[in-house]
Amino acid sequence: MLQINKRAPDKSGVVCIGNALMDIFYIIDDQKLNQMKLEAGTMHLIDEQKAKYIYESISHDKIFSGGSAANTAVGIASFGGKSQFIGKVKNDQLGTLFYDAIVKENIDFITSLASIGPSTGQSYILISQKDKERTMCTYLGAALELTVQDVYELQITDCKILFVEGYLWDASKPREAVMKALDIAKKNNVKIAFTLSDKFCVVRNKNDFCSLIFSKVDILFGNKKEAYELFGTTDFDKVVQAAQEKCKISIFTLGAEGSIIISKEKIYRIEAKKVENIVDTTGAGDLYAAGVLYGLSMGLNLYECGKLGSLASAENVTHIGSRPQITLKKLIV
Repeated sequence: MLQINKRAPDKSGVVCIGNALMDIFYIIDDQKLNQMKLEAGTMHLIDEQKAKYIYESISHDKIFSGGSAANTAVGIASFGGKSQFIGKVKNDQLGTLFYDAIVKENIDFITSLASIGPSTGQSYILISQKDKERTMCTYLGAALELTVQDVYELQITDCKILFVEGYLWDASKPREAVMKALDIAKKNNVKIAFTLSDKFCVVRNKNDFCSLIFSKVDILFGNKKEAYELFGTTDFDKVVQAAQEKCKISIFTLGAEGSIIISKEKIYRIEAKKVENIVDTTGAGDLYAAGVLYGLSMGLNLYECGKLGSLASAENVTHIGSRPQITLKKLIV
């Protein structure tokens, strides 16, 4: 177990805003993945017709409540922290399952459920038999209906950190909701954390991301592929140099190589916790962010936060599903 010295924060907790989705998991071989013309390890936006094709062409294994920022909110609560979630589901069967899964973790979730419009969003997660890499096909559904009316000022002004999911930039209404949340955070000295979400998400929104990250974001999360796209290089040393120059704090996960935390003053390299049997990498980055954000909300230093992230992500890859199966608080004393 990791021993840390927790210090009481001036403000409390983290508000996470993102796409609310139900995750449907499949074990798939690489040949089937190639037939579907999908690049392994990435997220692909799909329409309802494509979602139906995937659902009917492969036998699914498990269904869980998911969504990147929602997973992070659950991880923070599992560490014993205070978290809130802003995201949209419909008042249907999957939406009710999502809502129940969030509130049972003692997470504040006051976003109203949609009574009309598209069904609750679904992410079809294809897990490679060979290397356990996950590929996602996402039908956003009701998540597209998140609006500025769903963002309440007091939710954000009372928190210490606002955590924003980059996936929200793929639709106009959620993007407007995020911009409102960011403006509230900036005016009230709430730290802003942002995750790049996916390589193709960066490609689609690079100009907007650069403008946002280099001017408003206090803590940036991403993986190596996403960092390469953001900074326009495949030389990671150049990524580190650019991040130190342009970002306040940037944090990149590097798979088996661990992670790196880059601030203006110092660079921290965090070793990955060794895992004997990796089952599914879905949500590993979300739970890494949960460990870091929980640590920051409790006043820990960056190195301690990185260690918590490493512990959380290591637990998450030992089972199918994007949320912890143990209480993460047990990992620390």
